[in-house]
Amino acid sequence: MDIRQSPLILSIPLGRWFGVDVRMSVWFVGLVLIFCLRLGGALGLAVSAILFLSILAHEFAHVFGARATGGEGNEILMWPLGGLAFVSPAPSFYSEFWTTLAGPLSNAAICLICAPAVASSGMLMQSLHPIMLPNVDLSLSTPAIFLNSIFVLAFSINFKLLILNLLPIYPLDGGQIAFYIAKLHWERGVARLGTLYLGAVITIILALAGMLTKSTDLVFIGFLLMVFVLQAHMTTVFAQRFGEVGLGYGLEDEGESYLNYLDEDEDPTPRPGPLQRWKAHRREKRLEREAQQQAETSQRVDALLEKINLSGFNSLTDAEKKFLQQASSKYRSPSE
Repeated sequence: MDIRQSPLILSIPLGRWFGVDVRMSVWFVGLVLIFCLRLGGALGLAVSAILFLSILAHEFAHVFGARATGGEGNEILMWPLGGLAFVSPAPSFYSEFWTTLAGPLSNAAICLICAPAVASSGMLMQSLHPIMLPNVDLSLSTPAIFLNSIFVLAFSINFKLLILNLLPIYPLDGGQIAFYIAKLHWERGVARLGTLYLGAVITIILALAGMLTKSTDLVFIGFLLMVFVLQAHMTTVFAQRFGEVGLGYGLEDEGESYLNYLDEDEDPTPRPGPLQRWKAHRREKRLEREAQQQAETSQRVDALLEKINLSGFNSLTDAEKKFLQQASSKYRSPSE
């Protein structure tokens, strides 16, 4: 455990699995205690264990989704309010979309695995409640009943995680997916702010719904997500003010100029000779390679900035800090 870490992300290593460094926040123990106090010892421990394993599967799905689509991921932090998978999708909508969606899909897969147990228990409607847990029997009188109750709990918890993560609210997966879709139609900064405003409206609706239904859990979730959205909004506005949106290093403008260059119509007269055409072809290939390298750098810097936004600058490794410094030196415009 590194005491130099921010207290919010203070964590202990759990090992390296499938090439991924897994760490657990020291505050996760507090979450277990809260569950035990609110739900009772047996149910609290069962919920904590299922939640931990479900979130871990969710985060590994993000990592595997990134790797399967050309990206990378090598670190997971298990936090009391959910896991954080530090992944870098490939610089494409396909990779960004499926890397993010892989997490909720893992929860959906767990629900499908547990569905027969839920059907046989007759507690489907209880299990589908967005807040409450089903009334299960965790007594050890009959192993079959205990095991069936665990499957019912796993279904209910993963269904709640699935619904929650698909909400278009940052930093939930639904908010990230909404941002990636918005980027297809608007400039990155506009897309980010637009999705943050959408998320803010939904958090207010959640909090108001909790007040109307007298659900303190829903009110807490709404206000907690609102804090995340406001913090992300302040970070985005700060980045825009200092010219750091989208990488902050002017990569997007340069990349666009390359694309514009490649899209320009060739002058039909006079027709260049073989040597000129060969040089032009080499120049185009070089520009394409540079644009691709810049896009990949942009993608990785975005992921690192996201990591800083969530966990603080001290969460970066020495190699990641060096990469950011090199990217800043290489791509920041001379006028800055």
